[in-house]
Amino acid sequence: VKALFDACRADSTVAGAQDAAVLALLCGAGLRRTEAVRVQVNDFDPETGRLRVTGKRGRTRHVYALDGARLALRDWLQVRAGDPGPLLCRLETRWRRDKAPMVPKALALCVQRRAQEAGVDRCSPRDLRRTFLDRLKEAFSDAPTIGARPIVPYASVSRSARPRIGQRPHPPPPPEDRRPGASRAVPRFDPLQEFADFRL
Repeated sequence: VKALFDACRADSTVAGAQDAAVLALLCGAGLRRTEAVRVQVNDFDPETGRLRVTGKRGRTRHVYALDGARLALRDWLQVRAGDPGPLLCRLETRWRRDKAPMVPKALALCVQRRAQEAGVDRCSPRDLRRTFLDRLKEAFSDAPTIGARPIVPYASVSRSARPRIGQRPHPPPPPEDRRPGASRAVPRFDPLQEFADFRL
């Protein structure tokens, strides 16, 4: 994931800033690509990182983009100049944006292009979403039944039980870590903690 953001940082055009925002929505907030293109400027609070997301069947939920993801979205808002409308816009050129919203297919092409530049194989918006959920389950052991559903809704948690980008499946925890009544500290969850100080 860091290599994908590095590819965006190396691009000084408007496309580089917007593609970083795309990655932040997918991997930093766990949005589907159809949900990401529906986000409006007014749906994002740059101070808290709160996002209002419209999902399937018009259902609305709130998620939070933390640290690196929030900074990437805030930097894109500064480049975008804060006009009302869709957060992600169609680009006429790499230096000029249009007011029309980005379509899901264009979003997928943005991810594929950055993956090629970063030397990452087979990276799609769904892979980034699974990476977010994988880190969520690592931070909170009850995520499949408690933490994950309000943030990243799935009809079946097994659909998302796949390895994250560039990694093999993790082995199950040792039996002593799963004994009943074991005390567990709740960690601070940040899906983009390895580049929390991200700046374009």
